[in-house]
Parts: sequence; structure tokens; C-alpha cells
Amino acid sequence: MFSRERAHWAGSLLLSLAALGSTASASALTYEDPDDAPYDLGTPPSELEIEWPAPPEIEREVNARTIAEANAAAATPGTRVHVAGALDGDVKVTASDVEIEFAPNASAGSVQIAKGLERIAVRGGEVDHVEMELPAVFEGQLQYREDLMTTDVLLDAVEANAEDTAFLMRAGKRIAITNSRATAGRYSVWFGDSGDFESEDVILAGNELSSEGPEATVRLVHVVRSATVDNRLENGAKHNYRTHGRADMNWASGNVLINSGIMLGTMADDSIGKQWFENNTFYHRMPSLIEILLDESPSVTLRRNTIYSDVWSCFLCREVPSGWVEEGNRMFPYRAPPAK
Repeated sequence: MFSRERAHWAGSLLLSLAALGSTASASALTYEDPDDAPYDLGTPPSELEIEWPAPPEIEREVNARTIAEANAAAATPGTRVHVAGALDGDVKVTASDVEIEFAPNASAGSVQIAKGLERIAVRGGEVDHVEMELPAVFEGQLQYREDLMTTDVLLDAVEANAEDTAFLMRAGKRIAITNSRATAGRYSVWFGDSGDFESEDVILAGNELSSEGPEATVRLVHVVRSATVDNRLENGAKHNYRTHGRADMNWASGNVLINSGIMLGTMADDSIGKQWFENNTFYHRMPSLIEILLDESPSVTLRRNTIYSDVWSCFLCREVPSGWVEEGNRMFPYRAPPAK
């Protein structure tokens, strides 16, 4: 649980290189006390200065055993809402500085987070999905507005089992999903509803995410600065990990990808910057392993990935463009992934 007394933010959170060791990066914002951090991201690329969400500023605590009690509490700034039992309906967060804490085995229909809020946390619970409101207004036509993005959202240890999209995050700044589980008919995680601006500082770490296959498991569109670390990603037909749109400084490391591969910057309007994909393991059975139709991206790094596949005998399978890094990737005959 976040603690206002123990969580220290801004420059004081940057650990020194001496404290981290000579090979570590001082760029990733972290907690002064490691026990408070939602997840240890390891060592990001030195260029990646990514920030965790700021915690809610809590002033009161409320117990909720009905959906009406939960929604009334979540409409009051500075409230930690303790949810017990199975709530019949959707928990609607409509105020800033709100934390929803589900007791063991507690559940609700969904968690819906309104636009334009700040510092929201959801901990535990079983829901159909978590959804952030579209950062837009309708004034004769839909108008996206950057100032309507919700910022500083943490979802930790949430289980979502969705017929459609499990974590429908749409757009935001400093959004983290950690230690969570999802099954989804479409996307497990979706970012991309942001008009002419970008989501920033997206962290997906330590999750188990499985999508049936009409869409990707994780799809990050118009996302600048992301860390996708130590997740188990599974898909029935489409790619497990995709970056598109105005995407830059996207890092994926330590993930296990089951059945399918990745796709980076293959759509007509994509404008892809730096991408890192390293230390991941594929248990690959689908036709597509890695699709990158970029020739002029500033930098793509594909390093130290392990691939078990009987479909492909090479990883990138093309000439490496100038400025890219492709090294230490290993191919082996297919084997089944480890059990969960």
C-alpha cells in the first residue's frame, strides 16, 4: 500500500549510479524504499527516463459493501475505499486522489475511471475490465483534449476477465499496470485514443495477459516512454506486442511470449522512434514471429532474445538497417512454454 510518509517523489527518487552499480541506469524513477515500489523494473536503457505514477493523497478511509457506498466514496477526493464482497455493478471513480482497495475474493462488474482525474490507485479485486474514460468532448464532433487525460494511475494485483478489452486505458500520463492478470476476447491492454497528442510513461510489469486473438495482447499506439517488463503474454492468433502511431522510447524486456510474436511500426501513418526489445523469450507457433517494416527509424535494438520455434530459423530475417542493433538472439527448436 502506498504511504504518503514513505513515498518520496521528484529528484530525490533517482538513485545514484554508485548505489545501483556501474552497469545500472539512474534514469528510472523509483521509490526510496524498495519495499514500496510496485515492481522492480531492473535496468532500463540509459535514455529511458520513465516515471511511476504518483500515489493518491489519502485523507479518509471508507468501507463499502454495496455499489452505492463504493461510488459515493469514490466521488470524494482523498478517499481510500475498502471494498468487501461481490458488488453488483460498476465502481465509478469520479474524483482525484482515490484508492480502491479490494479485499481478498472481492469483486465488481468493472472499474471505470473518469477523465481529467489525478492520482488513482486500484488494488486487488476481480472485475470484467478496467476502463479509463475517453479524453474528449463532443461538440458537434469528437474533440480529443490533452488536458482531459487522467494522470498517475496504478492498477496492482487486479484480475480482469473480459469479453472484449481487459485494461482499456485509452490515453494517460504515468499509467502503470503491475502484478495483474487478464483474459480478454480482444485486447488485454489498449492505449491509443489520444488524438494528436501522446500517452506518456506507461509501465506494464509482472502481469499475466492472455487474448483470444482478434487483436493483439498488448497494443501501444501513440505512446512515448514505456516499459513492458517481465510479463507473460499469450495470444491465440495475433501478435503479443505491438507499437504503432507516434511511438518512441518503448522498451520491452524479460517477457515470455506464447504462440505469437511482435509487430513494430507497420501501419501507413506510423512514426516510430527508439524501440528496445531485449532479453525476451518466445514459445512461437504462429506464422508471424517479428514484423518490423521500418528502414529509417532512429534506432531499433533486438538483443539477447531466445526463440523456440519450428516455424522460423532466423529472428529478424532481413538485412539489419544502419543504426539498428541485432545481437545475441538465439534460435532453438520449439518447446512448450513453462506452466503458469
